[in-house]
Amino acid sequence: MDPPESAPRCLVLFATSLFLLTFGIGYAVVVGTTFADFAVIVGGLIVGWVAFFYCLGHLSSWAGLPTSTGKD
Repeated sequence: MDPPESAPRCLVLFATSLFLLTFGIGYAVVVGTTFADFAVIVGGLIVGWVAFFYCLGHLSSWAGLPTSTGKD
């Protein structure tokens, strides 16, 4: 996959993670904690970690990012 094509996927994964975490934590605070809220929060954390590692793996070859030339 071409690295610039992975950038929108990273944004979607992070946005999904933040939405799940915000919804799960907010609902748990307002209504009360249930297993479904806990599952939504855990799902958000899992999606967040997947997004983090996916984006980290594709970050090094994204165009336009400063890269090390090895001349330090």
